[in-house]
Amino acid sequence: MKPDNDKPQGVAHTGEARKAPAKPRGVTDKTWRLMNPKQRAYFASFVQDGNALKAYLGAGYVQSRDGHPQDWLRRRAYQVRKGKAIVKALVEYEEHRADLAEAQASFSLDWIVSEHERIMADAHAKGDLAVETRNLELIGRTRGVYVESVAVDVGRMREYSEAERLEGLRLSRLLLTDGGPGPSGP
Repeated sequence: MKPDNDKPQGVAHTGEARKAPAKPRGVTDKTWRLMNPKQRAYFASFVQDGNALKAYLGAGYVQSRDGHPQDWLRRRAYQVRKGKAIVKALVEYEEHRADLAEAQASFSLDWIVSEHERIMADAHAKGDLAVETRNLELIGRTRGVYVESVAVDVGRMREYSEAERLEGLRLSRLLLTDGGPGPSGP
């Protein structure tokens, strides 16, 4: 029987042949070729579910060390994740995902606007000013021309000291009275 060190690439520790992973979209062939088979398996699994430990184990890396399997495995999975070839592939993959998401959003917005324009043209031909106006408004809303509400992030609120409150009150009085003395000022 061969020792584990002499196993051909692509054979898992369980003795089963591991199927070569498909190259995820967005990663160039050049970057894909820079990775060894274990790194490719790790990367393909990691981008699927974002779990570095699961990807590490699934790729066929060493599974335990000196009775500290979980802690050591997490560190090793993180080290593999931070390797130069994996980081380069992740950057390419994330850029591709961002571009794809932007293209999909743009396509959706453009399609919505084109549908409203079509309905608007039909309404204009029929002389239906209400439908035409409503679709023009909806085009504006789709493009973000109208703001319907203001969102306040209360997670960033903080308590102000009494001195800060008094200074804020003094400044607001100055602003409201065009720089003149406030009602309680001299």
